[in-house]
Amino acid sequence: MIDLRAKAKELNLFDANCFFGPVSRPQPESFETPADLLAEMDRLGIAEALAYHADARWHSPAQGNELLLRETAGQPRLHACWVLLPPEARALSGPERLVEEMIGHGVRGARMFPREHRFVISEWCVGALARALEEARVPLFLDFDRRHWAEEAVPWDQVAALCEAHPRLPVVLVHESFGSLNYLCALMARHQNLMIETSYFVAHDGIQEICTRYGPERLLFGTAMPTYEGGGPIGNLTLSGVSEETRRCVAGDNLRRLLEGVGR
Repeated sequence: MIDLRAKAKELNLFDANCFFGPVSRPQPESFETPADLLAEMDRLGIAEALAYHADARWHSPAQGNELLLRETAGQPRLHACWVLLPPEARALSGPERLVEEMIGHGVRGARMFPREHRFVISEWCVGALARALEEARVPLFLDFDRRHWAEEAVPWDQVAALCEAHPRLPVVLVHESFGSLNYLCALMARHQNLMIETSYFVAHDGIQEICTRYGPERLLFGTAMPTYEGGGPIGNLTLSGVSEETRRCVAGDNLRRLLEGVGR
Protein backbone atom coordinates (compact mmCIF):
# COMPACT_ATOMS: atom_id res chain seq x y z
CA MET A 1 0.00 0.00 0.00
CA ILE A 2 1.28 3.47 -0.93
CA ASP A 3 2.02 5.81 2.00
CA LEU A 4 0.55 9.03 0.57
CA ARG A 5 1.98 11.21 3.31
CA ALA A 6 5.50 9.91 2.72
CA LYS A 7 5.04 10.28 -1.03
CA ALA A 8 3.73 13.81 -0.59
CA LYS A 9 6.79 14.78 1.43
CA GLU A 10 9.04 13.35 -1.27
CA LEU A 11 7.25 15.46 -3.91
CA ASN A 12 7.70 18.70 -1.92
CA LEU A 13 4.08 19.66 -2.53
CA PHE A 14 3.07 23.31 -2.93
CA ASP A 15 -0.70 23.76 -2.68
CA ALA A 16 -1.89 26.40 -5.15
CA ASN A 17 -5.49 26.49 -3.93
CA CYS A 18 -6.50 26.78 -0.28
CA PHE A 19 -7.76 29.31 2.24
CA PHE A 20 -8.23 29.95 5.92
CA GLY A 21 -10.33 32.29 8.04
CA PRO A 22 -13.78 32.33 9.67
CA VAL A 23 -16.74 31.28 7.51
CA SER A 24 -20.47 31.82 8.05
CA ARG A 25 -21.18 28.12 8.61
CA PRO A 26 -18.12 26.61 10.28
CA GLN A 27 -17.50 22.91 9.82
CA PRO A 28 -15.14 20.68 11.81
CA GLU A 29 -12.71 20.72 8.89
CA SER A 30 -12.68 24.54 8.56
CA PHE A 31 -9.38 26.38 9.02
CA GLU A 32 -10.14 29.40 11.15
CA THR A 33 -6.47 30.27 11.63
CA PRO A 34 -3.18 29.74 9.78
CA ALA A 35 -2.26 27.24 12.50
CA ASP A 36 -5.28 25.13 11.52
CA LEU A 37 -4.19 25.10 7.88
CA LEU A 38 -0.59 24.29 8.78
CA ALA A 39 -1.71 21.42 10.99
CA GLU A 40 -3.60 19.84 8.08
CA MET A 41 -0.66 20.44 5.76
CA ASP A 42 1.54 18.60 8.27
CA ARG A 43 -0.92 15.72 8.45
CA LEU A 44 -0.94 15.36 4.67
CA GLY A 45 2.74 16.07 4.07
CA ILE A 46 2.27 19.35 2.16
CA ALA A 47 5.34 21.58 2.30
CA GLU A 48 3.95 25.00 1.30
CA ALA A 49 0.71 26.68 0.31
CA LEU A 50 -0.48 29.72 -1.62
CA ALA A 51 -3.47 30.81 0.45
CA TYR A 52 -6.15 33.48 0.45
CA HIS A 53 -8.31 34.68 3.34
CA ALA A 54 -11.98 33.74 3.70
CA ASP A 55 -12.91 37.37 4.43
CA ALA A 56 -11.47 38.41 1.06
CA ARG A 57 -13.86 36.07 -0.70
CA TRP A 58 -17.04 36.36 1.34
CA HIS A 59 -16.82 39.78 2.96
CA SER A 60 -14.37 42.41 1.72
CA PRO A 61 -11.34 41.79 -0.53
CA ALA A 62 -9.52 44.82 0.87
CA GLN A 63 -10.14 43.81 4.48
CA GLY A 64 -9.45 40.13 3.84
CA ASN A 65 -6.21 40.87 2.02
CA GLU A 66 -5.03 42.98 4.94
CA LEU A 67 -5.91 40.21 7.40
CA LEU A 68 -4.05 37.73 5.21
CA LEU A 69 -0.84 39.75 5.42
CA ARG A 70 -1.16 40.16 9.16
CA GLU A 71 -1.95 36.50 9.87
CA THR A 72 0.67 34.97 7.56
CA ALA A 73 3.48 37.20 8.82
CA GLY A 74 6.26 34.99 10.16
CA GLN A 75 4.84 31.89 8.46
CA PRO A 76 7.38 31.02 5.72
CA ARG A 77 5.36 28.02 4.51
CA LEU A 78 2.31 30.17 3.74
CA HIS A 79 2.37 32.53 0.75
CA ALA A 80 -0.20 35.27 0.32
CA CYS A 81 -2.65 35.35 -2.58
CA TRP A 82 -4.79 38.49 -2.79
CA VAL A 83 -8.39 38.47 -3.97
CA LEU A 84 -8.99 41.22 -6.54
CA LEU A 85 -11.96 43.05 -8.04
CA PRO A 86 -12.18 45.14 -11.24
CA PRO A 87 -10.20 48.41 -11.00
CA GLU A 88 -13.25 50.64 -10.50
CA ALA A 89 -14.60 48.61 -7.57
CA ARG A 90 -14.72 50.44 -4.28
CA ALA A 91 -12.01 50.18 -1.64
CA LEU A 92 -9.29 49.02 -4.04
CA SER A 93 -6.38 51.00 -5.51
CA GLY A 94 -5.81 51.66 -9.20
CA PRO A 95 -4.28 48.73 -11.14
CA GLU A 96 -0.64 49.81 -11.26
CA ARG A 97 -0.62 51.01 -7.68
CA LEU A 98 -2.39 47.88 -6.50
CA VAL A 99 0.15 45.57 -8.15
CA GLU A 100 3.03 47.63 -6.78
CA GLU A 101 1.45 47.35 -3.34
CA MET A 102 1.08 43.59 -3.73
CA ILE A 103 4.69 43.07 -4.69
CA GLY A 104 5.85 45.45 -1.97
CA HIS A 105 4.10 43.27 0.60
CA GLY A 106 5.58 40.09 -0.87
CA VAL A 107 2.29 38.96 -2.43
CA ARG A 108 2.98 36.87 -5.54
CA GLY A 109 -0.47 35.59 -6.53
CA ALA A 110 -3.85 37.12 -7.45
CA ARG A 111 -7.25 35.50 -7.42
CA MET A 112 -10.64 36.49 -8.83
CA PHE A 113 -14.13 35.16 -8.18
CA PRO A 114 -16.03 36.65 -11.15
CA ARG A 115 -19.18 34.62 -10.61
CA GLU A 116 -19.49 35.21 -6.86
CA HIS A 117 -18.41 38.86 -7.02
CA ARG A 118 -20.60 39.54 -10.04
CA PHE A 119 -18.32 40.85 -12.77
CA VAL A 120 -16.98 39.62 -16.09
CA ILE A 121 -13.39 39.13 -17.20
CA SER A 122 -13.92 40.93 -20.49
CA GLU A 123 -11.33 43.52 -21.45
CA TRP A 124 -13.62 46.48 -20.75
CA CYS A 125 -14.01 45.28 -17.16
CA VAL A 126 -10.66 43.86 -16.05
CA GLY A 127 -8.30 44.75 -18.91
CA ALA A 128 -6.40 47.47 -17.05
CA LEU A 129 -5.82 45.23 -14.05
CA ALA A 130 -4.84 42.29 -16.27
CA ARG A 131 -2.26 44.49 -17.99
CA ALA A 132 -0.73 45.50 -14.66
CA LEU A 133 -0.58 41.88 -13.50
CA GLU A 134 0.85 40.84 -16.86
CA GLU A 135 3.59 43.45 -16.68
CA ALA A 136 4.64 42.11 -13.27
CA ARG A 137 4.10 38.44 -14.24
CA VAL A 138 1.70 37.90 -11.32
CA PRO A 139 -0.24 34.64 -11.89
CA LEU A 140 -4.00 35.15 -11.95
CA PHE A 141 -6.15 32.36 -10.51
CA LEU A 142 -9.73 32.38 -11.85
CA ASP A 143 -12.34 30.65 -9.71
CA PHE A 144 -15.82 30.38 -11.21
CA ASP A 145 -17.21 28.52 -8.20
CA ARG A 146 -17.77 25.24 -10.03
CA ARG A 147 -19.87 22.94 -7.84
CA HIS A 148 -20.48 20.03 -10.20
CA TRP A 149 -18.41 18.54 -13.00
CA ALA A 150 -21.21 19.05 -15.56
CA GLU A 151 -22.03 22.62 -14.57
CA GLU A 152 -21.45 25.22 -17.31
CA ALA A 153 -19.81 27.70 -14.97
CA VAL A 154 -17.00 29.15 -17.09
CA PRO A 155 -17.44 31.87 -19.76
CA TRP A 156 -15.01 30.19 -22.14
CA ASP A 157 -15.00 32.96 -24.76
CA GLN A 158 -14.03 35.45 -22.06
CA VAL A 159 -11.21 33.19 -20.86
CA ALA A 160 -9.95 32.82 -24.45
CA ALA A 161 -10.08 36.59 -25.01
CA LEU A 162 -8.23 37.28 -21.75
CA CYS A 163 -5.45 34.84 -22.65
CA GLU A 164 -5.16 36.29 -26.14
CA ALA A 165 -5.12 39.91 -25.01
CA HIS A 166 -2.51 39.23 -22.29
CA PRO A 167 -0.20 36.48 -23.56
CA ARG A 168 2.43 37.03 -20.85
CA LEU A 169 -0.12 36.79 -18.01
CA PRO A 170 -0.17 33.35 -16.36
CA VAL A 171 -3.89 32.45 -16.21
CA VAL A 172 -4.81 29.53 -13.94
CA LEU A 173 -8.28 27.98 -14.02
CA VAL A 174 -9.23 26.68 -10.59
CA HIS A 175 -11.36 23.62 -9.82
CA GLU A 176 -11.93 22.43 -13.39
CA SER A 177 -12.89 18.82 -14.03
CA PHE A 178 -13.28 16.24 -16.77
CA GLY A 179 -16.50 17.90 -17.86
CA SER A 180 -14.39 20.80 -19.12
CA LEU A 181 -11.76 18.72 -20.91
CA ASN A 182 -12.80 19.53 -24.48
CA TYR A 183 -12.87 23.25 -23.74
CA LEU A 184 -9.57 23.09 -21.89
CA CYS A 185 -7.72 21.19 -24.59
CA ALA A 186 -8.90 23.58 -27.32
CA LEU A 187 -7.79 26.59 -25.26
CA MET A 188 -4.48 25.13 -24.11
CA ALA A 189 -3.53 24.34 -27.69
CA ARG A 190 -3.97 28.02 -28.57
CA HIS A 191 -2.80 29.83 -25.45
CA GLN A 192 0.51 28.94 -23.85
CA ASN A 193 -0.27 31.08 -20.80
CA LEU A 194 -3.29 29.00 -19.72
CA MET A 195 -2.84 26.53 -16.85
CA ILE A 196 -5.03 24.21 -14.79
CA GLU A 197 -5.09 23.72 -11.02
CA THR A 198 -5.58 20.03 -10.22
CA SER A 199 -7.82 19.80 -7.13
CA TYR A 200 -10.89 18.68 -9.13
CA PHE A 201 -9.17 17.47 -12.28
CA VAL A 202 -10.12 13.80 -12.15
CA ALA A 203 -10.43 13.06 -15.88
CA HIS A 204 -9.29 9.52 -16.70
CA ASP A 205 -5.54 9.79 -17.33
CA GLY A 206 -6.15 13.54 -17.45
CA ILE A 207 -2.90 14.62 -15.79
CA GLN A 208 -0.92 12.32 -18.06
CA GLU A 209 -2.75 13.53 -21.16
CA ILE A 210 -2.25 17.23 -20.41
CA CYS A 211 1.43 16.70 -19.58
CA THR A 212 2.00 14.71 -22.77
CA ARG A 213 0.12 17.05 -25.10
CA TYR A 214 0.91 20.46 -23.65
CA GLY A 215 3.75 19.96 -21.18
CA PRO A 216 3.85 19.42 -17.40
CA GLU A 217 4.33 23.16 -16.80
CA ARG A 218 0.64 23.68 -17.61
CA LEU A 219 -0.56 22.01 -14.37
CA LEU A 220 -0.41 23.25 -10.76
CA PHE A 221 -1.15 20.98 -7.81
CA GLY A 222 -3.97 22.20 -5.55
CA THR A 223 -6.30 20.79 -2.89
CA ALA A 224 -9.17 23.32 -2.52
CA MET A 225 -8.92 22.82 1.24
CA PRO A 226 -10.85 23.17 3.47
CA THR A 227 -13.85 23.03 1.11
CA TYR A 228 -12.61 19.61 0.01
CA GLU A 229 -10.33 17.03 1.62
CA GLY A 230 -6.72 17.26 0.50
CA GLY A 231 -5.85 13.58 0.27
CA GLY A 232 -7.73 12.99 -2.99
CA PRO A 233 -5.66 15.40 -5.13
CA ILE A 234 -2.46 13.98 -3.62
CA GLY A 235 -3.53 10.47 -4.55
CA ASN A 236 -4.60 11.58 -8.01
CA LEU A 237 -1.15 13.04 -8.70
CA THR A 238 0.75 10.20 -7.06
CA LEU A 239 -1.08 7.55 -9.11
CA SER A 240 -1.20 9.56 -12.34
CA GLY A 241 1.26 7.41 -14.28
CA VAL A 242 3.58 10.28 -15.23
CA SER A 243 7.33 10.20 -14.64
CA GLU A 244 8.79 11.22 -11.28
CA GLU A 245 10.30 14.33 -12.85
CA THR A 246 6.93 15.35 -14.32
CA ARG A 247 5.20 14.63 -11.03
CA ARG A 248 7.58 16.93 -9.21
CA CYS A 249 6.94 19.70 -11.73
CA VAL A 250 3.20 19.52 -11.14
CA ALA A 251 3.56 18.97 -7.38
CA GLY A 252 5.24 22.27 -6.71
CA ASP A 253 8.13 23.21 -8.98
CA ASN A 254 5.83 24.90 -11.52
CA LEU A 255 4.25 27.14 -8.90
CA ARG A 256 7.62 27.98 -7.35
CA ARG A 257 8.89 29.00 -10.79
CA LEU A 258 5.87 31.24 -11.37
CA LEU A 259 6.16 32.97 -8.00
CA GLU A 260 9.90 33.48 -8.36
CA GLY A 261 9.27 35.23 -11.70
CA VAL A 262 6.96 37.88 -10.26
CA GLY A 263 8.29 41.39 -10.63
CA ARG A 264 11.17 40.38 -12.91
